[in-house]
Amino acid sequence: MSLELMLYLVDILASLNVLLFISIIVIFSLFLFIFFQFYPFYNDFDNNKEESFKDIKFCIKRFGIILTVLLPIFILIPSTKTLHLIIGTNYLKESNIPAKVLKVLNNKLDQYIKEDKKNEENL
Repeated sequence: MSLELMLYLVDILASLNVLLFISIIVIFSLFLFIFFQFYPFYNDFDNNKEESFKDIKFCIKRFGIILTVLLPIFILIPSTKTLHLIIGTNYLKESNIPAKVLKVLNNKLDQYIKEDKKNEENL
């Protein structure tokens, strides 16, 4: 997979994380709205109590199922910073840049050591 495509997907994944958070809030708000719509019927009508209780129980089950699915997805999606670090690490592993950087550093350090030795000899 190309680096550009991975970075694009990271951006989309961040949007998905925000969308999931908004979905959880909307679903919870709907649950509270429905619950408080049916709850007065549960207390007011004796003959309709069982049907209202079934409706409330149905809403609670659906909310639980939806929350059980959405919440772990929301928690397990990594942040964009983490994904960028993963992509960068993967890219550096596959390229020979670290080896080149190490060679340049070794060469520079060797030059500094030689200069130090020359300076010591001149004194």
